[in-house]
Amino acid sequence: MKDKIKKALKFITTDIWRISEEEVGKNKFVLVNILKATILAIRRFSSDRITAKASALTYSTILAVVPTLAVIFAIARGFGLENILQSPFGGGNSEMMNMVTTFVNSYLQESKNGVFVGVGTVLLLWSVLNLIINIENNFNRIWEIKKSRTIYRKITDYFSLLLIIPILLILSSGASIYMTTTVKELPDFIILSDILKVLIKMIPYVLTWIMFTGLYMFMPNTKVRFRNALIAGIIAGSAYQIFQYMYINGQIYVSKYNAIYGSFAALPLLLLWLQISWTICLIGVEITYLGQNVKNFDYERDTNNISRRFRDFICILFMSLIVRRFMEGGKQMTASELSEETKTPTRLTHQILNLLQHLELIHAAENEGEDKTENVFMPSVPTESLSVGLVLERINNDGSEDFKIDRDEKFSDEWKTLINVQDIYYDNCNKILIKDL
Repeated sequence: MKDKIKKALKFITTDIWRISEEEVGKNKFVLVNILKATILAIRRFSSDRITAKASALTYSTILAVVPTLAVIFAIARGFGLENILQSPFGGGNSEMMNMVTTFVNSYLQESKNGVFVGVGTVLLLWSVLNLIINIENNFNRIWEIKKSRTIYRKITDYFSLLLIIPILLILSSGASIYMTTTVKELPDFIILSDILKVLIKMIPYVLTWIMFTGLYMFMPNTKVRFRNALIAGIIAGSAYQIFQYMYINGQIYVSKYNAIYGSFAALPLLLLWLQISWTICLIGVEITYLGQNVKNFDYERDTNNISRRFRDFICILFMSLIVRRFMEGGKQMTASELSEETKTPTRLTHQILNLLQHLELIHAAENEGEDKTENVFMPSVPTESLSVGLVLERINNDGSEDFKIDRDEKFSDEWKTLINVQDIYYDNCNKILIKDL
């Protein structure tokens, strides 16, 4: 039993990340990738601090909840949905619904009257946009994206979301509550066929799937494949609807909060709903990211523990291939081509390319071919002076040397010895040009 457990742990931690499609076939490789994504999702739930991110978004939502609901209510009234609108925050709790409605109506009324009209509108929009910016930042962190949208794209994309997401949220929540209360009691619903009943019950799920899929596709500042967003949208949307169903139908079991908290009974329920909802949403972001980038984690343990010698070897290898393709002309090398030709893990490929760009040895350019989603790479140094020694010297000297160690007097012998040895090494390497490899 111990041997089997050790073998299973070794497979999960090491062997599974070394399996290629050629070794097991296409169908088995799909199952392997699903298992990889599951393992990574469990691991990254802790490492990416999903619970902490959900808590931060809950706090941001609390600050923006009244302005956000004001936008939702205004849109709902514009579409004539005010009578069937049941706030997902209330979930059937009439006391909470009345409190939220009072806040929102007061906010909308004040924003239309007096001096508050200009300031109120600005604060409303700022509160909502600030929440969306926080959502995008959390999505980008999970996707490991450091660059956010431009101001122009923020304005256009965010206002599109402000129009679409509230409508889907209203329709989904209203349909969910309507299905759990009114529709089941209608005589016509009882005589419908089982297939039609299932289709009608699926309406709130489909609306929620569309909402989450759109959120996962357009919120991260990167290109997200529809298939990955759809799968994550279905999983997260279904979990959201199941939780909301339990939440709506479980109000009777939390009625004791009224005796403990009095008029504030709605507050802990609101916080609970927001925390779990954001957790579900962020787990869906993880699923989308891993579904699209699971291959980036191949040889993850080896990539994180790569030796300096082998890293230098891959740097020279990539420089050689990039320079060779550049001198041949035509289509330049992409990251995926480098990874495929050299059998280098995708994650390590991007790390090396980022390093070479940071050292100003190569630069990226837009792909003029059919696939414009991936950049091509070209040398930034003239090929006649681009030597192996130059590459190694820039790699070796990259980073800070601003420490208080006395290398001028007390430890001068050690420092001079290192410099002399390296000078001899680089002099020999400078005789070898990258283009001649």
